[in-house]
Order: sequence, then C-alpha cells, then structure tokens
Amino acid sequence: MLAPSKLLPLEDEELVAPVRVELARDGVVIHEYAKILKIEPLGDNIGVVIARATSEAKTEKETIEGSHILIAAGEAPLVEGLGLAAAGVRYDVTGIEVNADLRTRNRRVYAIGAVVRGARSAGAAEYHAGVALRRLLRPRFDLRIWPRRRQAIAQVILTDPEIAVTGLSETEARERRRHIHVLRWPFSETDRGQIEHRSAGHVKLITSPGGRVLGAGIVGPAAGELINLCTLAISRGMTATDLASMMVPYPTLADAPRRAAMTVREWGGNPVSRLIMRLLRRLG
Repeated sequence: MLAPSKLLPLEDEELVAPVRVELARDGVVIHEYAKILKIEPLGDNIGVVIARATSEAKTEKETIEGSHILIAAGEAPLVEGLGLAAAGVRYDVTGIEVNADLRTRNRRVYAIGAVVRGARSAGAAEYHAGVALRRLLRPRFDLRIWPRRRQAIAQVILTDPEIAVTGLSETEARERRRHIHVLRWPFSETDRGQIEHRSAGHVKLITSPGGRVLGAGIVGPAAGELINLCTLAISRGMTATDLASMMVPYPTLADAPRRAAMTVREWGGNPVSRLIMRLLRRLG
C-alpha cells in the first residue's frame, strides 16, 4: 500500500487547488499519490521510477525522464543528541512540546523558534523570544510590549498564487468545536480583482457561531500581506463583524477579507434579512 502524498499535504486542499490549476496552466505535470522507487541514469538524462496505486491491490509503475533533478525534502527540527530525554523534556520528530509560555515539561527549560512543535512559520522565533523574555525577566522589567495571550502566527507559502494561513484551519476547528462558520470571498468579485483580471484565489475565514475569528486562509495575490489583518483579528479576539465594519482603501484587494467577513450575517436572521444582506453585498 502506497503512502498518500499530494501537493502541499499539510495545507487546506481548498487553498491548494488554485495553485495546482496554475501550475498545470504553466505546463507543470504533477504526479500526486505516487512513491519514488528509484532514481537511475538514462543515457545523458535521469530517470525517476515511480509507483502509483491503481486500486487497493495493484500499483502501476512509470519512468519519468529529465535532464536535471531537484530534491526538496523539507526540513525537520534538530532535537536529537541534546539530552532532552534526560532533562525530562518531551519531544518527537515534529519538535519540542511546550505550553503557552513556551516552557517545556522541565520548568527550567524553554524552547523557541522552529524547534517548537507546530511552529512552521519562519517568523515564529522573534515572537517566541519576546514571550520567553517576558516570562524570564518578569517582574524585574516592564515588558508589556509583548502581549500575555498567545499570538496567532501566520505562515506564507511563496507559490503563484501565494498561500497564507493563520490560526486554526477548518479541519482543526471542526476537531475542537461542535459548530463553526466558514466564510469565503473570491478576489474575482472585488473591484481591484476585476480591474487587474485576477480571477484565481479567495479569502477563507473560520469563525465561531458567535462570529469570533478562529482562523483564516488566503490563496491569491498578496496573500502574505493580507493575512496580517486576519492574524491581528485572531490575536485580539475580534469578530467577523469587526472586520466587516472596517474601512479599506478603494479599490484594493484588502476588500476581500472584509467582504468575506460580511457574509457572517447570512448565518443568522430571517430569510428576508439574509436576502437584503446579499443584495447590499452585491451593490458594494
């Protein structure tokens, strides 16, 4: 049985789909759910033999020929050989286990940065350093520059279109909560998107039934810039109504998160009020 593997397997498939489409348009052939069996010379070229499951019992082999090969195996936290087990620090191949203050099971040991389990963002280290310093130096210094609550940390994948995520994914939110709302708005339905003919991508917000923003994902132009607004909303406990009521410059792509937030009103109220909200949204 082949282990499943697909394009960006850790990300929301809804956000990955537009990237897959754009890659196909650029002529990139993607072999998903395949296993590499071997890499071998083929004359002056290189052959990669892959196996793909065609059914539960059968697999199909194929050789892909090319002039060059790039291996991008990803990265993993370096936690072996540090004596963590002897210190009573819990860890595994995904990183070190910490609490909200970044303290490990050993109260004298903190962990920050990419070595922390679940810290996939390159920008996590700077924020983690602030959290740890506040904990270590308090009460000697007033370190209110760093908030006490745990911040949402955004991650950006520099594909084309970009993918940016922050907070809980839809899957994570459904695992933790009985009810959530998923709000969406495509860039193609913003005036800036229409002006620049940007049809690919959308904004996706995850909220509680009460409207508090729990997570967000954006796939599309400037996703890495737009996600910061969603990160702030999550870290400050803002609601979709807060986002929907803000003013944004016109015409900008920043209108997409606001428009997505406006759809939260469709989840409540009577059918007439929902129809009115949809009409108002269409009129801008």
